[in-house]
Amino acid sequence: MKLRWIGIAVAALMLAAASVSAQETATAEQVLAIVTTTYPYSVALEEHPEWRIEVFNTRNRYGIWRVQFWDASGEELGYADVSPQRGAIMYYEGLFYATEAEKQAGYDAVRAFLGTHSELEALGVDLDQLDTWIDYDPWGRVWNVWIEDGYDSLYAAVQFGDGMPWTLDDPELIHIAFPNVLSYDEWYEENENQAIMLAFQQVDIAGALRDQGAWNALAAPTDGDMQSVWRVEFFSGDQLIASAMVDLTSQQVTEISIA
Repeated sequence: MKLRWIGIAVAALMLAAASVSAQETATAEQVLAIVTTTYPYSVALEEHPEWRIEVFNTRNRYGIWRVQFWDASGEELGYADVSPQRGAIMYYEGLFYATEAEKQAGYDAVRAFLGTHSELEALGVDLDQLDTWIDYDPWGRVWNVWIEDGYDSLYAAVQFGDGMPWTLDDPELIHIAFPNVLSYDEWYEENENQAIMLAFQQVDIAGALRDQGAWNALAAPTDGDMQSVWRVEFFSGDQLIASAMVDLTSQQVTEISIA
């Protein structure tokens, strides 16, 4: 048993020595050659020859070298961890910005994809009738789409293939969002104010309040899930002066009561 453990220890030392040997004998040029011929950097570095690149030996026990990248302005773009022994990138993190040519190609591809997409058709959205803003997001590796339609504007995200800015096949609609929808508190306040305004515009209610001096009003929905019919009550102090039922869907006052 003792000889067995000695054998295992010797084998482990030999593997460690081999790793260290490969790490020590590799050069920065060899490591960089692995990166420049391995996707996605084989494409990115050809598109961005202006990137600053630094290569260094981490001297960890795995024989890893790190290649780090910056753009011309000094923004850090990420790194690749390389194993010279395996001749491979083991892991990378990076920002890959779209070139101007890729932005134009991406814009056209996204428009063509969304222009006939069933989800937008179901929502009644016609891109030919609306202003559309499209740009590539290197953090999420998606194309962000803003479809301008006032309160009903939409935000969508589209991804092609592996998500790189130069990849324009195999499109997928990641999501559609409704950015201008109000929070519950905002929604309640807006509807309450609208119901009070519609009720106050009624001649009978305005007349009942005219001689009251200071008054206040409260409104609340009355029809459960639909939330379209609101009851509005007008008070002078604690005294109820008038009330009304307001249908916000039709913008009509359906019932008035003067106390």
